[in-house]
Amino acid sequence: MPPLTRGSRGEEGRGTWPFSSALRSDYPSSASSGEGIELAGALCLRNTSPSVERDVVLGNVFPQSRLEVLDTHHSREIVSSQGLWFWYPCGHASWRRSVGGSAHCVMGGARRTTPCDYELQAASAAKWERSTVLVGFARRIVYDTTVRAERVLSFVLRRQARGMLAGESLIYRRRRPVAFPCYASNRIVFPFVILLGDFGEGPMTGGDILIDELRARGVKFIATLNGHGLDPIYLACRKVGMRMIDVRNEQAASYMAEVTGRLTRSVGVCAVSGAVAHVNALSGVLNAWFDGAPMLLVTGITPLAELGWGNFQDFNPVPVAEPICKYARLVDTPHRVGQFVHEAFAAATSGRPGPVHLAMPLDVSAAEVAVSDAIRSKVQSGDVRISGGGDAVLIAEAAKLLRTAQRPVLVIGSGLYYARGEAALAEFLNQQRIPTVLPIWDRGSVPGPQEAFLGVIGAASGGPRILEEADVIVLAGAEFDYRVGQISPPRLAPDAKVVRIHADSSRLRNGLEADLSIAGSPATVLEQLAEECRRLHCPPAEVWLAEARRRRDQFRKQCLDTAQRLRPGLNGCDVVQAIQQVLTDETIWLVDGGNIGQWFHQLLPDRCPGHWVTCGASGVVGWGLPGAIAARAIYPDRPVILLSGDGSFTFTVAELECAARQGLPFVAVVADDQRWGITASGHTKRYGEPLYSTLGPTRLDRVAEGFGCVGVRVERQEELVPALREALTSDRPTVVHVPIVPGGPSD
Repeated sequence: MPPLTRGSRGEEGRGTWPFSSALRSDYPSSASSGEGIELAGALCLRNTSPSVERDVVLGNVFPQSRLEVLDTHHSREIVSSQGLWFWYPCGHASWRRSVGGSAHCVMGGARRTTPCDYELQAASAAKWERSTVLVGFARRIVYDTTVRAERVLSFVLRRQARGMLAGESLIYRRRRPVAFPCYASNRIVFPFVILLGDFGEGPMTGGDILIDELRARGVKFIATLNGHGLDPIYLACRKVGMRMIDVRNEQAASYMAEVTGRLTRSVGVCAVSGAVAHVNALSGVLNAWFDGAPMLLVTGITPLAELGWGNFQDFNPVPVAEPICKYARLVDTPHRVGQFVHEAFAAATSGRPGPVHLAMPLDVSAAEVAVSDAIRSKVQSGDVRISGGGDAVLIAEAAKLLRTAQRPVLVIGSGLYYARGEAALAEFLNQQRIPTVLPIWDRGSVPGPQEAFLGVIGAASGGPRILEEADVIVLAGAEFDYRVGQISPPRLAPDAKVVRIHADSSRLRNGLEADLSIAGSPATVLEQLAEECRRLHCPPAEVWLAEARRRRDQFRKQCLDTAQRLRPGLNGCDVVQAIQQVLTDETIWLVDGGNIGQWFHQLLPDRCPGHWVTCGASGVVGWGLPGAIAARAIYPDRPVILLSGDGSFTFTVAELECAARQGLPFVAVVADDQRWGITASGHTKRYGEPLYSTLGPTRLDRVAEGFGCVGVRVERQEELVPALREALTSDRPTVVHVPIVPGGPSD
């Protein structure tokens, strides 16, 4: 919604409507279609354009009208107060920080100008995030900027509410609450609005600057577990309405941040306290390091002035985080917080993305800095930015290799996903028809049906012989590791040629160097390669693709035959196939577990979109439940399904309570074989029996109910799909507990 315009002066003792007509439902001249103020009986202030983030609206009073501030994005009312109208700002207002300016307020017909700068929480979750709003009724209003309130009803737009006692005064001072009375007559009761927030050019704390920088970079929420060192940061979050999602284990908070990075290709953020809490959070950081996911870990620690003095949780977390972070910094001065945030985000989103870390001492977070002294970057972005084409000579050499290849294979990795290479990949595959595979657990870039996509390689349960017989292999954004056979025999043919494309030149030649190494955005390089192949009339690999698809189908049939040979009862194959029946193009699907993860990968259809998320290259288990919470927070209107093994699920099962309490519903399908399935399968093959890898029976449906969620137990195959459809309609987290017989695709 555009800023409101200035209105005409009203008669003495009357409220003033800022537009030309108080009773018409048309929009002000500055409003565009679909945005603005509607007047239809009740006065409704709406924001129907979620992309607009700089609305500044103030409340004024009018005794005969009603103001409703509605959250149209989530279809719920935030504030409703009888007898309320509104003010409007006329001076400059910064949406990022308080920089001064003025607002003209109409009070009983007498205009008063007050130096201030303010914003309110907007109608959707990410807007109007600067100030608290208090709405109420007073017996007496005194025009010395003091309100003596008999009773004030307080609404912090989003969650918190508090009341004020009779006789309390709110006095306008810098960085203190300010009351703007604006209707005066002989009436006994006077409605009014009070704004609480950053006013004037007062200083900001280090915590204020940190949160302001995160908001400017598009961070929508912070996953956190409270503790020593975080209080100034929490106060800064509360002040501006930053959404906080609290968890029961720092591990869960870090998983939420890294899953946010993997789902959105922008930096996810978590905040934890120091010492052991910091170490707990490194689980998600390490996963992000393995997977190349952008995330920021903020650790609140003991005061800098007392670091090393033996106080409570006296520990510098930076040396512990540094080996697995692209950037790690102890923030030692408050006025440079903005600089350090910029450096951290630049590292997290450049080249191969990855985790970064900032340690915020208590005294630095609480220290005040004049706005003019704070060092801030003019460019504030939280998105992964991978750009740059490859060397034209190298592109030509790669195209010549493809022109003469008989059995080419394209390996697409997470680097292509972070380069937003879906369109470039589709164009290249439609043109060249090259068999294409994904290293297991990498991010997918195949959102729709694609005949050339043949699934994953590097799975513990095996796969068809495709990579082994290729004569030219192109790695687009894939890493050097066991999943691609370390690009050497015996996984690759001795005479196979390898072309490697990577955005991060520091990783382009790690491990073993490829025959041809091209530095550049994998998306851009694929576009260049497609153009060069057209110029050279490179033939599509139709015959080889048909053979590769035949091998893939044959291997998949072997997996299905294995499922049929398992002992009677539901198995992992049944569960995956049931979920596939309820999927839509919008469904966020997260997969956490060993054998159940193998079933998922081996039964992949002809696609793997970026909103399907697995554990990542580390192979971690236990991340899925926090990941589902993050997915729901990111995508409030899309279905979210978590498929998990029983061992994986119970790693962080207590987070169910956090999801239920904070209104973050999803469906968790738990395939329960009462064991660490993939390990038990390996033990049985090698040693004839599982070794310390079996678990006892647990009624996970009842556990879910105990945490305030919905619990469903399904024991028959025909009940599974109906149970999933019903669960997807619930407004609470729902656990569908499915006991299955043990066994994976290769058993």
